[in-house]
Amino acid sequence: MKVLKFGGTSIGSAANIIKVKQILKNEKSASITVVSAISGVTNLLDKLPEEALENNFTSSLETIKEKHLNIANELIKPVLQPDAFFAIQEKINTLELLCNGIYTLQECSDKVRARILSFGEQLSSGLLHLYLNQEDVAIQYLDSKACIVAHSSYLNADVDLEKTQENATKLVVQNTNYIAGGFIAQNEKQETVVLGRGGSDYSAAVYGAAINAQSVEIWSDVDGMLNANPNHVERANTVEDLSYKEAFELAYFGAKVLYPPTIKPLQELGIPLFLKNTQKPEVKGTRISGEPAELTQNIKGVSSIPDISIITISGVGMAKTKGTARRVFQAMEQGDVNVILITQACSEQSICLGISKYDSHKAQSALENEFAKEISRGVINPIETSKEHAILALVGDNMRNHTGLGGKIFEALGKNGINVRAIAQGASERNISIVIDLKNENKALNVLHEEFFETAVKKVHLFINGYGNVGKEFINILFKQKPILLAENKLDLRITGIANSTKFLFNEINGLSLEQIEKINEQGTPYQQLSDFQNKAVALNLRNSMFIDNTASDIVSNTYIKYLENSISVIGCNKIASSSASENYQLLHKTAKTKNCNWLYEKAVGAALPIIR
Repeated sequence: MKVLKFGGTSIGSAANIIKVKQILKNEKSASITVVSAISGVTNLLDKLPEEALENNFTSSLETIKEKHLNIANELIKPVLQPDAFFAIQEKINTLELLCNGIYTLQECSDKVRARILSFGEQLSSGLLHLYLNQEDVAIQYLDSKACIVAHSSYLNADVDLEKTQENATKLVVQNTNYIAGGFIAQNEKQETVVLGRGGSDYSAAVYGAAINAQSVEIWSDVDGMLNANPNHVERANTVEDLSYKEAFELAYFGAKVLYPPTIKPLQELGIPLFLKNTQKPEVKGTRISGEPAELTQNIKGVSSIPDISIITISGVGMAKTKGTARRVFQAMEQGDVNVILITQACSEQSICLGISKYDSHKAQSALENEFAKEISRGVINPIETSKEHAILALVGDNMRNHTGLGGKIFEALGKNGINVRAIAQGASERNISIVIDLKNENKALNVLHEEFFETAVKKVHLFINGYGNVGKEFINILFKQKPILLAENKLDLRITGIANSTKFLFNEINGLSLEQIEKINEQGTPYQQLSDFQNKAVALNLRNSMFIDNTASDIVSNTYIKYLENSISVIGCNKIASSSASENYQLLHKTAKTKNCNWLYEKAVGAALPIIR
């Protein structure tokens, strides 16, 4: 048997549910189909308790009801619609009773909240069961509360796999198809519990382990696990094969297509996991297993966690003092703070922790309390907290076999002016984690993705000042050269911004076309001072950025230093800066070297030839 799990977007509309039906009809093996709540419903349920406390829950209940009634109206035949409508209304009535109880008591326990959250999957699985039977898909309903046993917490329960396997042996008949709601379980007191947000993926893995399935498939609205977040990196591609450990690392560091705990029960039994797209079932997707196909790619993906704070504990009193690290982590545990990253200097005089920025105050207070005596004596420095960071993670099993990988990473980041605040690498060498400033997250992801996954073509962003005789000729030559540079030098030059003496134009997505540039006087944005153009270019913070000066203006040459300070190379035919005072000339060259960028200038007698090497 197999387990197939369909996410909220896969069953979020009548059209998508029809596609799910076709996938199930084409499935040759008997299967357990696990479904999430319809897209958006869990969020509505999650805020119901707070709304109930204020007696303001009617609108959310009506929205939940309408989402399901609309799908039932489209998919369920008229003769069966009364059954569908009655089942939906019955669940809504129960939710209303729970909300009224919360308002009357003016409190909501985790037990009640878990019951409320479970209704999303109850509604979706019941509706799909009725529809699939109507469409001649032979499938029986399997109550997840009767099968999956979990304990410890109402809202993030731990599954008892042994008892769940016992239940599955009794309830699941081989060669029979089932549909079940994900996310839901029951504790030893027969109370409803849920498995945490993302728990429907986990439910599928639990069912897979419980029946020792031949495979588990998770169907969503993407082609599989990508090698970067497509919201940050436009050229992110699907990774076809991953090991369990690689997939866990990428999921932990933000690959939202997979809930990280899903991996563990499948890994223990060696059950392969497939990530597929409901909209494109013919696409191969991603296969996750203990023996992924051999690939030459050393890095499988690059991901990130935003909103990180760095807390530093340092001081001479830490050196050769046993138990310091234990006290640090004990303080974090007592303060209910999760540590995401840790680094420690060999001198033993500092420990650096990466945590969620929302835990910063708790973490600092816990450490100050723990080390109050040492801080008062001056042997440990005051606890330092630095906010607004992100953690980048590069993941791949083969990274351990790649000499000089760290050098390539830091060189690529350094060339783009991205400072590394901390680094951590486990003994497995499967993950290199790097802390950077949050403002550079998008830029860094694109830099590393380009370095390791797009080596054929490098995208270069140009910001140009000057659209007179020299500037126009330069741009005409550039557009003629673009296809040659792309074919022969693998350079994709994009004019991201251009300014003349009064107006500027920007297109940071695709770059400006020649036709757009020629209409700068009609379509450009007026500016009061040249720094308006420069500030926007700097704020975009794009990788591989260059400023081109096609003017003879001292106002423009005076802007060079800020470009260089932000690791934006400066190139031009302007003589003024290169023939300026020696101190300014040396400063520009020194800044360019320090910031890993270039200040290049080429000139001709008569200043009429726009030549750039």
